Amino acid sequence: MNREAQLFEELDATTSTNEKVAALARYFREGDDSDKLWVIALLSGRRPRRPVTSTQLRQWAAEVAGIPDWLFEASYHVVGDFAETVTHIATLEAPV
Repeated sequence: MNREAQLFEELDATTSTNEKVAALARYFREGDDSDKLWVIALLSGRRPRRPVTSTQLRQWAAEVAGIPDWLFEASYHVVGDFAETVTHIATLEAPV
């Protein structure tokens, strides 16, 4: 089990404020710095800004695959899931 999952289980398993503080202190003392930011974001209800928008991701996938935007849109409507569509299209080899 990773440290974050363990932390959330410890927090969920008790109603004691002291035990929750101890679990948080232990995590922040031992956890990876990059993961600490995500835990703070999750616990505070805030999320870091997305580095890439879904529009940019769609355009990038179509460009990498060498297909027009309308074909990406048509594929998305057939597949029904944006992440799956991007995965399939981005792994296509562009025409030479």
